[in-house]
Amino acid sequence: MFFNIKTENDKMEIESRFEGDQNKIMVNGDIQHLSEIPEFNITAFLDVNNLTRLERFSLGYLSEMSGKIDGEIAVKGTTRNPEIKGFVGFDETTFRVNSLKFLARINDERLILDQSGVHFTDFVIEDADAKKLTIDGDILTTDFAKLGFDLHLVTKDFQPVNSTVADNPLFYGRLSLDADVKLKWDTKNQR
Repeated sequence: MFFNIKTENDKMEIESRFEGDQNKIMVNGDIQHLSEIPEFNITAFLDVNNLTRLERFSLGYLSEMSGKIDGEIAVKGTTRNPEIKGFVGFDETTFRVNSLKFLARINDERLILDQSGVHFTDFVIEDADAKKLTIDGDILTTDFAKLGFDLHLVTKDFQPVNSTVADNPLFYGRLSLDADVKLKWDTKNQR
């Protein structure tokens, strides 16, 4: 593990590397004009081939983690006008959301990030019984402060919750979904 932040002349340089036998996460770049409007030039690389080793960092919220996640995300521009480009990929990825007793499987799927938001193309999440939730469309944003949605969600008998009061006293029970929903919402006119 290597982590270095150097600050001088209104600029911060970042170089970090978390690397093991099977997992590598790197964040490199700089932030300029710290005393004014910060300007980013940062790149993050993910090459996680064994999610089990990262389970302890979930603080008990996730368990049964396995599979792979890879990605590359570049953040440039200012806080007022960020430019984000990249992807996050999932391959034979499994994890359990403990408070909901929800086991999720994601295989060979990819999220795309760009100037207009986060994009899903027939993104499939399976539950413990291999029932599928398919997400197609976009979470739209240019500044990550205001969000819009243009999503299509389709599922039959998908079970995202199967918890008891002991698992989660606030939100528990068995929830099965059948849905063919188009969700469109724009926050541009919201105050």
